[in-house]
Amino acid sequence: MKRRAGSVAVVLGLVAIAGCGSSSSSHSGSTPAVTVAQGGVLVPAHRFVQVPMTTNAAGTLTLQITFGVATDIVVAGIATPNCLGGVTQSSCTLLSYSETPSSSTPHKTLTAPGAAAGSYVVILGNVGAADETVSYVATLAAS
Repeated sequence: MKRRAGSVAVVLGLVAIAGCGSSSSSHSGSTPAVTVAQGGVLVPAHRFVQVPMTTNAAGTLTLQITFGVATDIVVAGIATPNCLGGVTQSSCTLLSYSETPSSSTPHKTLTAPGAAAGSYVVILGNVGAADETVSYVATLAAS
């Protein structure tokens, strides 16, 4: 009997210790964003460049681009692959698009909520007189 009481005390002590502290698992209900495209590309002066990307799920696409001269990369967008010939095509669908220069910081962030799983292109346009190197990260978050 004494041995059994000692075993129960040890088990209760372990349960009490296990209940203290924080849990390592988090159940916040949100899934972290996953990177669907990342890299760098040279955008020639007065030219456009398209970078393909594919998503395997629906969600919110976010594109972050960083470049050298704040006013050079004016056009940035996320579009369907039909836009490869230009954004004026009737079959081109723009999910998110900007034609304004960055005021003082050489970066832009575009967001396209409700993007379906599929193929897209990132469109970058350089209005500057010199070639521009652009780094980009596109992420997808469940919505």
